[in-house]
Amino acid sequence: VSAGSYSLTARVVYDTSSTVSSPPVSIAVTGLPAPWQTADIGVAGAIGSASLSNGIYTVKGAGNVSGRTDNFRFLYQVLTSDGEIKVRLNSVSDTGTSARIGVMIRESLTSSSKYAFMGIPPNGTFRWQRRRDTGGSTSAMTSTIGTLPNAWVRLVRTGNTLTGYRSTDGVTWTQVNSRSITMATSIYVGLAVASGSSNTLNTATFSNSTVVP
Repeated sequence: VSAGSYSLTARVVYDTSSTVSSPPVSIAVTGLPAPWQTADIGVAGAIGSASLSNGIYTVKGAGNVSGRTDNFRFLYQVLTSDGEIKVRLNSVSDTGTSARIGVMIRESLTSSSKYAFMGIPPNGTFRWQRRRDTGGSTSAMTSTIGTLPNAWVRLVRTGNTLTGYRSTDGVTWTQVNSRSITMATSIYVGLAVASGSSNTLNTATFSNSTVVP
């Protein structure tokens, strides 16, 4: 089937016309190339999705990345050593300044996980966020404003040090912040989209995504 969100129900027909149906189960068909995977982190009122077409990643996500727990859409892959992710931010929906769109390195797929995030809200202000402790509070800082689609973000993991960068061309990078966050060896790296509201989806598009190694 085509990429999208679907609801599956199993049904048993017995005797001549009696039926019993299972509760519906929601699934997402992504058509994403390995090793990419996608999931909603935490609980949101609107189910997110992620797809790839002609080199453009389209990610739809509801929820918030803030406080002591998060709920958002994550397009991710596993990172088992030092590495980095960088991407060009092409477009975002204007769902308010509480929205978060960018790259994330996250210790686990639980809502209270440690993480570092480098991205933007819809107004284009480059934003660094991090949670140093599982279930701990979130700290953030903002930098200069970027103009889509000439806005690039990058996160680098070197040992326990996570560093966020911004760029207007994907070539020259400016460091925004760097913090020591102790994480497990095997963690998750990818694209995060949150609308700022649990019941509203933000649609963001990304290109030129690179994950190393």
